[in-house]
Formats: sequence, C-alpha cells, structure tokens
Amino acid sequence: MDFGFLQPLLSQYMLPNSTIKVDSKQLVRLAPMPTPSFARMYLQNYARFVKMTDVVPYYESLLSGISFTTSSGSTVKPVRMPVTTNSFLLWFLLTMSRCTVYERYVLNPNKPPLEYGWRPIKFVNTVNVGWVRNLLLNRFSFDASLTINRLPTLVDTDDFVISPMQADYILQADYVDDVTDGQYMLCFEFSSDAKHIRKQLIGLGYSLNGEDNKPVSIAPLLAYYKAYYDYFGLTREKQFEQTTCFRVIGLIWDYYTSFYQLDDTVTSVNLSVFISFLVEFASLYYTDASSYIAAHRSLPMNDAVSRLPNINTGVYSLVNYASSTSSASRTYLQGNNFGIPANPANPPQFTWLSIDLLRRLTRFVSKDSVIGKRLSDWVKVHYGSDVSFNLFQDCFSISEWRTPIDIDDVFSTSETADVGNANKGDYLGAYAGKGIGFGKGGFTFKAPTHGFVFVMSCIVPITNIFQGNDPTLYAIDNDTIPHPEFDALGYEFTPKGVFLSDNFLLGKENDLNLTNGGFGWVPRYTGFKVKKNIVNGDMCCGYYKRDLLPYFNDRLILSHSASLTPITDDKGVETGNYKFSIANNKVPSASTSWQQICKYGFLTNYNRLFYNSKADLVDDFYFKSRPLEYGLNDNFITQTVFDVRVTNWLKPVQNSYDTVDEVDNSTISQSTN
Repeated sequence: MDFGFLQPLLSQYMLPNSTIKVDSKQLVRLAPMPTPSFARMYLQNYARFVKMTDVVPYYESLLSGISFTTSSGSTVKPVRMPVTTNSFLLWFLLTMSRCTVYERYVLNPNKPPLEYGWRPIKFVNTVNVGWVRNLLLNRFSFDASLTINRLPTLVDTDDFVISPMQADYILQADYVDDVTDGQYMLCFEFSSDAKHIRKQLIGLGYSLNGEDNKPVSIAPLLAYYKAYYDYFGLTREKQFEQTTCFRVIGLIWDYYTSFYQLDDTVTSVNLSVFISFLVEFASLYYTDASSYIAAHRSLPMNDAVSRLPNINTGVYSLVNYASSTSSASRTYLQGNNFGIPANPANPPQFTWLSIDLLRRLTRFVSKDSVIGKRLSDWVKVHYGSDVSFNLFQDCFSISEWRTPIDIDDVFSTSETADVGNANKGDYLGAYAGKGIGFGKGGFTFKAPTHGFVFVMSCIVPITNIFQGNDPTLYAIDNDTIPHPEFDALGYEFTPKGVFLSDNFLLGKENDLNLTNGGFGWVPRYTGFKVKKNIVNGDMCCGYYKRDLLPYFNDRLILSHSASLTPITDDKGVETGNYKFSIANNKVPSASTSWQQICKYGFLTNYNRLFYNSKADLVDDFYFKSRPLEYGLNDNFITQTVFDVRVTNWLKPVQNSYDTVDEVDNSTISQSTN
C-alpha cells in the first residue's frame, strides 16, 4: 500500500438472506526510514454492502426471465450480465504506462544456425508511431470496427530505456503493415496510476491475463466504485449520478452489455465511456473534509443558492432576493391580491418578517453548502426522512475498524563509516526508523438481497498544517476580534498567509500574493477554534536542508520550488558555479483537492518519511492535466488474514458431489480422493 489510496482486500458475492461472518488479523510493516519519525498513522478498514440492482438495474429481470423496460422505452428480456474481458483490462493498463519497443535482428547472417537479438527502436518523431498502437490492437484482437486512439508513452531516449529486467510487463508480437514488418518486443513500466488501477482490479478478483478473452462480469467494478463514492466521493462538487460510473449504469439500463474488444455489437462511443470509467479508479483516495484547511470553500455559499426553491407567495421571493444585485429590485415585501401593503422599494426599512425570512434563507443555504450534492443527505436534512428512490440511496455501511502503526528506532551497534566518506557506512550509535502495526477486527452481516460485500482499506496519516501564520494573529481591530454575539454569523475570508509560506525561497517578485490574497471561506471565527502545529529549529530550515524533514509528517506545502544545477568545465569538473531558478508552483486556493489528503504529493510530501521518496521532494503539479508519475513504489507491506464464513442455501463443498441423499436421516463420510 501507499498513503491514502483505498483498495479492496475482500470482495464477496452475497445471495439474499445469506449471512457473512468475517474475522481479520492484520500485520503492517513499513519500508526502511532514514530517521525514527514522530509520524502517526493507522491502517483504516471499511466494510460496505452494495445491492446488485444499484449497478445492474435489470438483474432481477435476468433471474426471473421477465422482460423489463429500458430507459428508451424498449422491452427487453435480459439473458446476461454486463461483461468485459481480462485481456481488455490488461490492454487498458498498458496504455496508461510507458514502454520501450525492441525489434528482432539477426546477430550474424553469415553464421548458421541463425541467432537473434533484440535492440530498442528509436522514434525520430511521433508521426510514425501509429503502427505501435495498431500492433497492440491486433495483439489483443480488437474488432476492426472499433476506433481507439490510446497509446502508451514510448521511451526511446539515449540515456533511458526500459530493459526486460526492469519491465513490469513484456509483450511480443509480429506485425506487418505499410510502415514496418518484423517481430517486436514491448517492455512496459506501469505508471503510478496504472499500479493503482491494477490494485483495484486484482483486489476485485480479475486476473488481468493477456490470453484470457472469456467474458467476465463488470458488476464488481461498478459496485465497488459506488461503495467508494457514497462515502468518499467529492460530493461538494459532483454527485454520484454525475459520474462516469453512472453513465455506464445508464448504458446497462439500455441493455448495452458488451464492454470489451471482441464483440462487434459494442461501439467506440460506449467503449470510450467504459474506458473513462476505468481511468477514475486511479483517483480513489481517502478524503477528509473535517480538517481546517479542507473545510474552506471557494464560495461562501458553495453554489447552494442555485438550488433555492422558487417560492413566490407575493410576500417574499427567495430566489429573487438571493440573486438580485440591484438594491431597487431587492424587495422584502411584495404586494399581492390579498392586500398586503407594499414595502418601500428602497430598503433598509427592515421588518420583523423580512429579518425572519432572511434568517431562514441563511439556514437553508448553509445546510446546502455543507451537504454539497449528496441527495440522500439533502432529503434527510431538509425533510427528516430517507430518500425513497433506490437510485439515490447510499450503500450499506457495515463496520469500520483500524490497525494502529507504531514507529520505533534502530541503532547502529558497530562502526562502519569511513572517516571523510560517510556514504560507505554509518557511525556507532547512528539510528534509523522501523515501523510495524498489528490489529484485529471483523463483522457479521446479513444481506437483504443480491449484492457484494467489500472490505476496502487505506493508510491514513494523522496530520496537520504548520506553515503560515497562526490565524488569531489577524485579530487586530474590532471587525476581526471575536465577539460572542456574532459567532458563526455568516462566512469570513481566510488570508493565504495562514497556510502558505515561501519555503525559504524569495524570488524577484512577490508571486505568492500573501499580503492581499485570500485562501477561502469558512464560518466566522473558525480560526479561533483550531490550532496549528509548530515545527521549529533545524527541523525545517532551508529549502535544501532536508535531513530532519522525515521526523514529522505534517503537510509540507511547496509554494516555491528551486532548480539547482552545477556548472562543469570541458573535462566535466565542477567549477563551483551554478544554474539556479525559482518557480511558483501555483498552489490552489480552497477546493476539494485539499480533501484528498494523499492524492497530490505536491500538497503533502508524506513519502519523505522513507528512503523510497524519489530523488527529490515532489514539486511538480498539474491539476487539469496531471502527468503520469513513475518510479515511486509502495512503502507499506500489509498482510490481512481473513476468516470468512458465509451461510446461505448452497451446499457445503463436501456435500456437493451428489453422494448424500437429501432424504437420508444420516450421512456417511465419503472421501473425494
């Protein structure tokens, strides 16, 4: 595992009225660490149940053989589940990776028998790389009618190629067209996103074998995504019904069941929707909206005003008041046929009714700004009832438990360092870190209908912020000093300086806008109700002084990053001069990006705790088109032992060989050897 990424540890198909009892034991070990860190973290487990009809609407029609009506009005008698193939899933992972293409050549044509070798192909430009895409499509037997433009990143530079020893996957194929003719070997290295998606697929039971073209159900994929999104989805901006997963469910509702490359009934459009759905599996991160920085909103009402009911009784119009920018049109009372007197057209001649309506309006908007777009919570908060339409119901929450992780120290008991060259060893008494965690958990659950039970887990750091100013320092006048009478009245704007710092790099321009810039909106006086951490002394001092950074795991937000390159002479000897530049990383203001506390290394840099943290701190960041990352391995090695017992109407395996008559009053032990 790595920090914060959820993956399924258990996936169990359940029959109606069946019972599952799970006991688990977990052991977690951490990769080597340069210091005995003070970091705190734990392994969190979630057990969820998703009904089959939530993701395959016609499932019960399939069981009964009774026709159902699609969303387009057609009547269909379903005969199979929505399916894909393991070879298609593997092809998709390979297109999210990078590869080096090798061609076969004859070592010595004049010396029989002929021997062959493999040499990497160097692509001069990207004009003639289409044959590589076609080679993959042919090797995975794509139907000729499908138009798919996905292609892995081709690595062919002089200083870096992916060798077969380094490859995560190796593929050989023959290919002939107008451009090329020969035998080729493709050596793939999975990107971090591809590794994340592979974790999900393996955890849900898929083999990802390239030769396996037998159709398999995609119901576990859809159900697991719904289990994740119902509890961790960024519903402040997008509800489940707006996700690509729901678009796939919509296609299934119209009885499109083929989502793989071998079926000539599938269209490129539908297959593209399914591919977009698979891409989202790379972003299933743990989310936490309770922290101070994540609680900020980009707008004080979080767009909740757009969902105000358009009620106009002639006394007051909620929508008109909330959206009006003209003081003349902001009428608190409007005349109607019942003789209510008109309020003067130009307030502020407030009335008790106008103030009370404004109070109710504020509460309505405040509720919606916190709820976001989760429809089940909206109905519960505003009407006190559960959502009635199954489509908008959340999945079942069964249980949660956690395994604590402890970090200890390891001492060097012998002198292994060469004086003047400490890179060859270490001194007597030097110490490093090691981590381990052990815990138990479990649950019992009775399934009300067909569905899936999932156990999904992730590593959660216990973290805080330490950069920037204490927010109480901004209380400098009567408007900013807290008054109990006005506590939580409306929203206030938090300055950027509360969270961001220059990272010991001050460029030619004040590009961070810490003096006048704002970060986001929170309820009034929130800054007086939270406390930031303090990291002092040499623990964090200097951009390139990083030996002590692994001691703590608070967010390390890099607003600035630097590039330093020594200058060498013609003989390659360093001259003592440098190429140096400072860049602004454009840290985002308040957004849902801060809720996914481990997704963007740029905003956290948690992996600095380990030796395996790449060569440098992560300071490259792109929100709209995040590039694929490579070379970062998992730092948590976890084993979970499940004792699973399922009780249903199916016979036990030992009674499934038709050796026992069901009307017998006694049984005889029968060996199956």
